[in-house]
Amino acid sequence: MTWQEGIVGVQLDIARETRSPLHVLAGPGTGKTLAMMRRIARLLEEGADPKRILAVSFTRTAARDLREQLLQLGARGAETVAATTLHSLCFSALLADAVFDATQRRARPLIAFEINQLTNDLKDRFGGKREVPKLIDAYDAAWARLQHETAGAPTAAADLAFEGALLDWLRYHPTPHQIAPHELAANGRHRW
Repeated sequence: MTWQEGIVGVQLDIARETRSPLHVLAGPGTGKTLAMMRRIARLLEEGADPKRILAVSFTRTAARDLREQLLQLGARGAETVAATTLHSLCFSALLADAVFDATQRRARPLIAFEINQLTNDLKDRFGGKREVPKLIDAYDAAWARLQHETAGAPTAAADLAFEGALLDWLRYHPTPHQIAPHELAANGRHRW
């Protein structure tokens, strides 16, 4: 199948666009992944180096779908195209530049089920089940709640208290990769 087969309209326009990088902003179900896949297939058909192509999406599902659909198209070099999420791309950049080693910090992303548990654990101290997720979002945004606010350390007493409680919770509930092997044995925990 050729890159333009079966697509029309905006998706075709995106696929044939020659400017790079190309940013596509559209809502769910509008065909962003299809258009991106076809654009990459076109670039590969035109002889582009697949190792110089980076496709970034917000979801793991879209990144996985992109890789699978590129392989199904049979475009030469599709298996070496980098398709990833924005978060994964940023995390790998921090790892590559040894930022975590230099700062002596470890990344600790929250998984959806953890957010529910964290919310339940902190709701009584921080305004209830509706307020805790808002505080988590504010923490994620380095306490800049509005576009015009400068990100940085918390200054309000309530924000300072929440940040302390959140960090205490994260230390109490480490992910398996944050637990040193000798601690696993000492605590009787299984290795992951």
